[in-house]
Amino acid sequence: GWRVTVPAAIFAVALAACGGDDEASSPRPQSAGRTAAQETMVMWRGTTGRAASPRARYDIVVIDAPRRRLRVLTPPLEGAARPLLFDRPSWSPDGRQIAFTVELDGDPSAPYRTDIYVINADGSRVRRLTWSERALFPVWSPDGRTIAFAKRASSQPRSFRELVSMTIWAVRTDGSNERQLVQSSRLAEDTPGAWSPDGESL
Repeated sequence: GWRVTVPAAIFAVALAACGGDDEASSPRPQSAGRTAAQETMVMWRGTTGRAASPRARYDIVVIDAPRRRLRVLTPPLEGAARPLLFDRPSWSPDGRQIAFTVELDGDPSAPYRTDIYVINADGSRVRRLTWSERALFPVWSPDGRTIAFAKRASSQPRSFRELVSMTIWAVRTDGSNERQLVQSSRLAEDTPGAWSPDGESL
């Protein structure tokens, strides 16, 4: 075999290829009036660090499928916060916004302090939606007014039990009316999958 040394490696992974929730995470095509946002795919791009600077950098990237054009959407975030690598981004039903999880400490190997952010599909107006430091896995409701998400038992887990214990919450897209949908239970990892078409159940 050949031994090759490279200073950096770049990889991109389509979330649809990871066995994720395709229908919940991407806008549905329409038979008429299809918009550019509905022909766009979200991906993550990670760049490995160098020996002198080992910390990796990773970005949210959108791809214009028909034209094969890539555009980096990584927003300016405070401190060490950055999009959580390999997390599941979620399109709003109208294809104009993307909800995603941010690792607040900037360390994907220990993503314990996390919250949900929303960004416009053109990369503008990033905003923080949750402030618990325990929220992740956002899923938009069909009417675009609510986001269901998972919430850890603790933002600084001290045991395996606390690490894997999650339950399902929901919040309005303006950040109001945050509420718990599923009762907590030890060692249960409850995460939202997909909404019913009428938005009445998950």
